[in-house]
Amino acid sequence: MLLVVFLMPARAAAQPVAPEALLHELDRRWQVLDVDIAIRQSMDFVRTHPKHERAPALCERSVEVLVVLSRLDQATTALHTYLKLYGRSRSEDGNRLRWLVARAHVGHEDAIRAEKLVRSLGRLGRPERIARLGILALAAHQRGDEPEASKLFGRLVSQQRALAGVSPDDPLGAFAIEMVSEAFYRRAQALAAKVEAAPRRFRGVATDEALARWAKDVLKPWVIARHEHQKRVEAAYRDVLHVQPAAHPRWATRSAADVAQFLWQLVADVGEAYPRTRMKDGSMRPADGFDEVLAPYLRQARAASRICVSYAVRSRWFEAIERCRAPTAHDETHTGELAPTRLRIATPVPPSPLRRR
Repeated sequence: MLLVVFLMPARAAAQPVAPEALLHELDRRWQVLDVDIAIRQSMDFVRTHPKHERAPALCERSVEVLVVLSRLDQATTALHTYLKLYGRSRSEDGNRLRWLVARAHVGHEDAIRAEKLVRSLGRLGRPERIARLGILALAAHQRGDEPEASKLFGRLVSQQRALAGVSPDDPLGAFAIEMVSEAFYRRAQALAAKVEAAPRRFRGVATDEALARWAKDVLKPWVIARHEHQKRVEAAYRDVLHVQPAAHPRWATRSAADVAQFLWQLVADVGEAYPRTRMKDGSMRPADGFDEVLAPYLRQARAASRICVSYAVRSRWFEAIERCRAPTAHDETHTGELAPTRLRIATPVPPSPLRRR
């Protein structure tokens, strides 16, 4: 009996499925949007039949869909598979996929991983050179190497003229414009951070003579210095709007929001320093003339807030509207009462201080 068992023919091994049958099943999976299985089977097909004429396209499609789904670890793995198998024979498509995944990493604030994908690229056109420089700058910033990041962002600012002829409709061109816009924004932000300290708060009894002396000796020199700094800051933020061939909507909106916050801080500083008088109920209120002193600064801040809302609406970045509003103010400054609670949408052509010249 045992002899019979051992002499029985071995069971035939399972026959491999023909590539065309696998492709038929793959097409069906993609057609019904069974994405997870379609991607897994596509990558299995690529590894099993790397020389099949449809294998490169299946790998490309898998990378693209994984990027759309924000599954960047898988997208990077699929990209490396593509580059290993087809990097030389299909270098143009390989570079396109590199930039696709790199831009996605930047969008998820992981420029260090993006840097690894683009650092070794050669023979780059203008948008590619600018885009790579931007990724290198962001990566240096994320690593905490601020001197290197500052140097690279400075180089990006000088690339403004190189954007001539770059189309914002091209994904890589739009990315290059975004990188230059961010560089200008960071430069303006650094300048705004060097703001003068608030004026010395009034001390003593708020008589007319004391108020006049304080306004002449303390408030006026501070306002003049602050106004000069304000003009430089606004000019730096306007540079973000002047990026050609088109300002990037997100950085333009952020610039408008920063100018609004800068001017509301001016309102708060003046209100904080203004003299107080004690009321009959024991509370401290601003002395006479407070509204007249604060009025011009409030007009500027409110105008900047309306401009900011206009940019946020036109760029469809509605979450940014909160950045346009007056910050929560201290009760004693009364700026909470004077700040706008509802902001009207500005006209399509923004007024000063952010009008494009």
